[in-house]
Amino acid sequence: MKKVIYTIILFTIFMITPNALSFNIDMDKINISSSADELTKDLDNSYKIDTTSFGKKVVEDKKAEEIAIALTKIAKTKNISKDDIIDYMFVSGGASAIASSILVDSYIGELNNHDLSYDRINNIRVIKSDEGILTFVYISNALVDNKKEDIVFTYWLKEQNKTYKLYYPVVNLGEDLEAYFNSITSVELQGNIIGESYNKVSLNNNSKDDQKLTTLFNNNKNKVVSISGLKDGGVDTFGNGFFIRKGIIVTTWTLLEDILNKDEYMYVNDSNNNTYQVDKVIAADTKYNVVILKLKEEVGEPVTLINTDSLTKNETIYTINSKENVGFLINYGTYINNNDGIINNLLPLKKADQGSILLNSEGNVFGFNTSDNINSPESIAHSTDYLMSLQEKLNNLDFSSITGEEITNFKNNYYVTYDEEKKFNNVKDNIWDVYKKIGKLEDTINLDIIKKSYKNNILTIRYKNNYTDSLNTLYLLSDYIDELENEGYKCTYNSLNKYIYKNDKYKIIIKENMNYLIIIMMEV
Repeated sequence: MKKVIYTIILFTIFMITPNALSFNIDMDKINISSSADELTKDLDNSYKIDTTSFGKKVVEDKKAEEIAIALTKIAKTKNISKDDIIDYMFVSGGASAIASSILVDSYIGELNNHDLSYDRINNIRVIKSDEGILTFVYISNALVDNKKEDIVFTYWLKEQNKTYKLYYPVVNLGEDLEAYFNSITSVELQGNIIGESYNKVSLNNNSKDDQKLTTLFNNNKNKVVSISGLKDGGVDTFGNGFFIRKGIIVTTWTLLEDILNKDEYMYVNDSNNNTYQVDKVIAADTKYNVVILKLKEEVGEPVTLINTDSLTKNETIYTINSKENVGFLINYGTYINNNDGIINNLLPLKKADQGSILLNSEGNVFGFNTSDNINSPESIAHSTDYLMSLQEKLNNLDFSSITGEEITNFKNNYYVTYDEEKKFNNVKDNIWDVYKKIGKLEDTINLDIIKKSYKNNILTIRYKNNYTDSLNTLYLLSDYIDELENEGYKCTYNSLNKYIYKNDKYKIIIKENMNYLIIIMMEV
């Protein structure tokens, strides 16, 4: 029955035009979706990306998002029953109502087969069509039967009595795709770039000649890059990109936003294991999830862009990506359609595949993958039609004359200029009076507090280092650390930018991130 439900949902997805909007409700991360245009307003308008080929606008539907949030909260209820969601259900006569009721029963049965737990929703994406509204709720690092796993809830809503009602629900716990991704990762880690496994894991029934895959890969491997965000000495964020001209790469705005938000450093690798630094942001269109970055070196081989109109339905397409940033792989799927620059494909992806190219059988690029639909056998990509004029302009310029905004300016301004949380404080006075005594932090830390947050018995404080960019913020904490040790706290972890102190009652985590000091206090 689950496969039947999934087929219905996928068929519906393919028949509509997706308009995705990132919606982040994680208070400990800064969502700049509404301020993204401010972040890019100083970019050189002569490099402006022409998105006139996109006829559909990104939309926001708070009512649909609220219902999706409510349904997702119910989903982690123990022994859920239809009574728990009856107020949200679509009610009408006829076969459609019967089908809806059956699918809801199956959905409830699937939920009750697992023990689900999660802390927060990562993203909600809303897709509108004449048939209703589809909402995708993405949760990372949920606990599914005590194992960490990503979850995607899909709710098909229909309008009824001036509100939305639940028509079809689906929960994807990732088990359907786990074998696929395990096969890909296994092949990659063994160093086998092309192999028989591609025939086995492809969603197409027809087999592909290994020589064809090898030729396409070899002809295009120097045109792609992997992009990584580094935090605490380890790689934290993965993504892909491609060369639009030598030294200039294209990737998704979502990836850059994640790196700005979570990581301390970003770097780029090519297929020959060379590492490059990002120098400037040349252009960006945050609404259509694309950013153009200039490297510090004029390297790489640019892709050949073609118009998406040259593709036909069910045509075999190819993608080259780096799923774990350990080498590159080629895989193939099926082209479905192009709706105003948004491409639907039958090609399963993970979030780290965003920014990877889509090629036809001749090796020409017509699109790049986004993170708009992940952990699903279908994928959503953007046409590169709207990048053709920009590519032509960049090709006619000397590399040294191509201007842009320094990437360090984006990183330095990210938290301050675009963070309305800099005056955010939800900590009640009685709570603050208790925690501020630990290490006498008001006396021992002479930095501006940007944010104070108290949730689930955890206090988070963010300070700004206003002194110097060259001095590690942790060097300014000697008085605070001395006081902690005087109070009996023991250091249980010590690295360049992170300390952990503990006593019998509290754990104190101290970390430095992009000239910000973050202190987290929690009861043991």
